[in-house]
Amino acid sequence: MAIIKHVNIKNSDYSKALEYLLYKHDESRNKLLLDSDGKKIFRENYLMEGINCNPDTFDMECREANKRFGKNNRKDEVKAHHYILSFDPKDKTDNGLTMERAQKIGMEFARKNFKGHQVIVCTHDDGHNRSGNIHCHIVINSLRIEDVPHEPYMTQRSDFIAGGKHRCSDEFFYYLRGDLMETCEKEKLYQIDLLTHPRVRESEREYWAKRRGLKFDKNFKTFKESLREIIYEVSKRSKSLDEFEKTLFDDYRIDVKYSRGKIAYILPDREKPIRGRALGTDFEKEHILSVVNENASRGKYKSQVRHISDLTNNPKAQNFGYAKVVGLDNIKKEAETFNFMSRNGIKDINELEQYIASGEAFVNELYDNYSKLKSEIEDINRKTKLMGQYLSTKAVYADYLKSSNKKLFREHHADELSMYEAARKELQSLSPDGKFESLKELKAKRDELYVQKNYAYEELSFHRAKLSEYKNARDNLRYLLGEKREPDKQINNMER
Repeated sequence: MAIIKHVNIKNSDYSKALEYLLYKHDESRNKLLLDSDGKKIFRENYLMEGINCNPDTFDMECREANKRFGKNNRKDEVKAHHYILSFDPKDKTDNGLTMERAQKIGMEFARKNFKGHQVIVCTHDDGHNRSGNIHCHIVINSLRIEDVPHEPYMTQRSDFIAGGKHRCSDEFFYYLRGDLMETCEKEKLYQIDLLTHPRVRESEREYWAKRRGLKFDKNFKTFKESLREIIYEVSKRSKSLDEFEKTLFDDYRIDVKYSRGKIAYILPDREKPIRGRALGTDFEKEHILSVVNENASRGKYKSQVRHISDLTNNPKAQNFGYAKVVGLDNIKKEAETFNFMSRNGIKDINELEQYIASGEAFVNELYDNYSKLKSEIEDINRKTKLMGQYLSTKAVYADYLKSSNKKLFREHHADELSMYEAARKELQSLSPDGKFESLKELKAKRDELYVQKNYAYEELSFHRAKLSEYKNARDNLRYLLGEKREPDKQINNMER
């Protein structure tokens, strides 16, 4: 299976890239190996060629191009990009892959996809995973030295003009994976699907951290591995996104954030969020939502009475095969209806109507209670936000009271003072006794309300499903008696 990897290089010393390609390294620590005399050791086998440059003077030519265009001067700029095409170890024996053939594939790949760049293509046969797999390194100067044709994946002008910088955007890397798959198919090499996101995604840094850690401790885990285990465990016992988020924060101090519909996790000792996509598809919002919904569905009331399908007004019934299948299914539904009535001791449709009337009244009561709890939680959340705003600006207001020139102070701190006064005013309106609740008290109240709300939701869902079963039985009886079905009024639109 051929795979492609990408690494940004910010080191302005381009000779370091050449050094890695030409000399032996301790791959697990990315350290240059030296002989007993302290000299560098050449790799035993390698093939190296250049595009738009001489490989031996790659570093000097890159610096000259950067100087000519006035680019790659800042320390934080990406000076070069390193792409690695790794082929399946079995390709050597099963498909006749040689270093020369791999080098040719790498050169064609580079000429096609990195036009206008200074490029080195170097093939090794000493895979760091000890399998001896053949792999091809492609190192490019991030600066483009000539204009290139515009391609569909190029979304900015700098992607195709001379003097522009190469960007390994999501669109471009997706295109590269697809191109590698097509290349392997054409060359009859082993390949896997590179276009589908993995369920568990391991980054380059995580891979090397694991390799280095396992040398010392077989139980070593990266922080991403630990995060995955926590998310797996919490999602399996959560019945809603609210509960999932709350448990992560309360038990592990992991905060959940959303941006443009995507989920991200913030660990207590890190400021930068970790996107669900970076962990794998099992940790994205869509998958987490499906897991918690499945958990919530367990133990719910399942109706044993289904609606009989009306074939008289269905245009599809003109198809004999369709009508036969639906007709047989309707016979089963009739049996379900009569079994239901027998089990519950219901004699006729009038008794069903009585059950339905009392059931609707009870469901409405449950819904009112559920709505009340939702409203109380919204109030608590509003108070919590206001209290945070009040406390964060309280010190500024205290300084304002002590200030000798209040007018000048207010001019300099208008925003903070306005926030403080607005929060204080609204908190006073929400606190009839004049006492502000602490953040700790508000959190305790909110946690208790969430427990009550989840219980109320489950109870409401159960009785709504049960009421629906009675209505299905009534509608089926009406249909069998030749009465016209009438659509039921919506009791409420329940939202979690």
